[in-house]
This record gives sequence, structure tokens and C-alpha cells, in this order.
Amino acid sequence: MKDAQTSATTHPRALAVFMSGQPGLGKSVLADKLAREFGLYHFERDAMKHGIEYTAGARGERSKTIVPVYFAAIERLAGLGISLVADGTLYRDKAAEQLTPITQVADILVIHCQSRSARERLFERERQIHGLDLKSDQTYLDHMAWVDTMTAAPLDLPYPTLVVDTDTPDYTPSLVEVCDWISGHRQTKLKRPDYRLDTSRVE
Repeated sequence: MKDAQTSATTHPRALAVFMSGQPGLGKSVLADKLAREFGLYHFERDAMKHGIEYTAGARGERSKTIVPVYFAAIERLAGLGISLVADGTLYRDKAAEQLTPITQVADILVIHCQSRSARERLFERERQIHGLDLKSDQTYLDHMAWVDTMTAAPLDLPYPTLVVDTDTPDYTPSLVEVCDWISGHRQTKLKRPDYRLDTSRVE
């Protein structure tokens, strides 16, 4: 029986679609739509973070391990031939170093999200999810100003990158056009699966 390392070398190269852009722009929502469209694995950074915290038994525990574990897990999955869409924020000062090992096992595409109302959308998300009013928190505002410099503009990376405006309900370019762009960067076109419910199997 072949081990996982040997088996991984027999797979075609996986596809890893990464989302970039400021926090709160709906990267996870778009990532989920793309994963569903192509039947790919949606690797959610927040879910992985909660899994680490659950194992540790407390929120915030092992927080320094989250980023390296996130990219190591993607590299491992892609090395096993699993194509995926990953929604964690990419930062300008670290992304190139973090993505380089993944290029050994996967073709990388980057979808950069942008919005004219990025900050307001983030404030609203924090208010709805955590009940926090951060508009008057200067420490938070100063931190987010730094985050904006690291995430707002498209990153200078050697991978095909598509800029998507998330202000409109169906995005600009549209979701269909984003999917066509992804398919256009594969030698073997991705087939969108038909997940219509087989009612004969419902009890």
C-alpha cells in the first residue's frame, strides 16, 4: 500500500484559489459560492481557527499557530490532489513567502475583492456578529489603517489575479464571469457538478 506522500505524486496538480482584499468585504461568501459552483473544497480560515481553539479548550489559545497551520494545511491538501478555494486574508508583506511552497503542488489563482464601503461593511459585521461598536475605538482604527495598507490594493504576486467589486449583488465582473475566468486558467476545464437532489433516495 502506497503512503500518502507517494500517492500525492500521482495526482495532477491541484488548483488553489485564494481570496485577497480587506476584511469584511464578503471574501468568505464569494469563496463559498465559487466552491459550490465547481464542487471544490471551501477551506475556511475561521472554521480552522475555531477548530484549533476547540482543541486547546479556550478562545485565543495557540493563536500564533493559526497562520502557519492555515497555509501548511492548504499545502498538504493540495499535495494530495485536493483542489480548493481558501478565504483567509492575504497580507502584502507575507503572501509571497506563504504561497511559494504551495506552488510546488498546486496552480494558484488569486481573486482580489474590493469595495468602496469596505470599512462600513466591516463595522456592521462586527456589530451584528459580536455586538461591538468599533467606530470610536481608536486603537482598533489605527490597527485597521495598517491592515488597509497591507490588503486594500491588489497584491504584487506572480499569479493570475482577478479584481472583483463586491459592492454589487452579483459582483463586477459577475459570478459567471469569475467562474469562466477560473476555468480559463486550467488546461483541463473544470466541470461544474450537477447537485440536483435525487428524490428517489430521500426517505
